[in-house]
Amino acid sequence: MRELMNLEMHGRLAVLSDGASAGMRGAASAAEVVRWAWRAAGIPAIVLPRWATDNNASTALMNIVYTRLKAGDSPEAALQVAGRELRATDETMAPYFWAGWQVVGR
Repeated sequence: MRELMNLEMHGRLAVLSDGASAGMRGAASAAEVVRWAWRAAGIPAIVLPRWATDNNASTALMNIVYTRLKAGDSPEAALQVAGRELRATDETMAPYFWAGWQVVGR
């Protein structure tokens, strides 16, 4: 985190896609610390998973998020649309595939 917060970045969002460490004990409280470090580096919001999930579903979700961001949606709106689209598919309708993703920051 020390190295990250000393950077000067100019973006509106960072995406942390590996959910393997997010399911560890104490990881939920660390999300705010991670967000703070990214904010100090100049990135106001991060998207991260709360648990590890299916790689194909995560890729599909992120493709939708990136498409919506390019169209001008806010990170929150982009993630909501992506979750809704995954829920509409029989293979990914279970919350395991889409409910673990969150936007932290603004």
